[in-house]
This record gives sequence, C-alpha cells and structure tokens, in this order.
Amino acid sequence: MKGTPAHILTQCGIDTFTHLSEAYLSRSASPLIYALSSIGLALFVEAWPNLALEGDMAREKIFNASWLGRLCLASAGLGVIHGIADEIGAYKSWYQGKVCGQLLLPFFDLFANSDNDLQ
Repeated sequence: MKGTPAHILTQCGIDTFTHLSEAYLSRSASPLIYALSSIGLALFVEAWPNLALEGDMAREKIFNASWLGRLCLASAGLGVIHGIADEIGAYKSWYQGKVCGQLLLPFFDLFANSDNDLQ
C-alpha cells in the first residue's frame, strides 16, 4: 500500500466501511458477524483520519478492516449499496468505493426512516 495515492486509499476505505456496515445491518448476520464487523468498524474509525499519511499503522488497520469487511459480507450476503454499485460498475469505469460513497448516506437516511429493525 506504500505509494498509493490518497484518493485511491480514500475510495478503498469507503468501500471497506460499506462492506462492514452492510454486513452489520444484514438480516442474515450471525452474532459472529456482528462481532467481527464491529471490530472492523472500530479499526476503520481508528485508521480513517490518518489514512492518507505515509505511516504504516493506519494503512495496516484499514487493510485488516477491509479483510474483515469482505469476510463479513461474504457470510451475511451482498447489501443493497454493493448490489447497485456492482451494476453501475458494469457500465462505468468508476472505482467501487466512489460509487458506494455516493450511495451510503442516502441509504442510511432511508434506513433510519424505515420501519425495519435489525432483528
């Protein structure tokens, strides 16, 4: 990850956050997935402010958060944001993290105003 431009790291970080939050919010998530995605989200929060710096600690944390996010999403199932982002990616050459970042806040607004509970 050394030498990776900040804008690429940022988009990868947003993709990581989206994996973790979609897995955590999934109706298919098990207690193990809740625990692992919570750990991944904590790593993300610790790493995010320093991700663009050249130090290895933040990048290592985001790498571990990304690994946990992919593991969790594979177990809990694809979320709506990645479902849409994957379709857009088939037609546009945008980074998936960029598309996820554009969809994330509107999705959270819809989720907050819905009658759906996690359980």
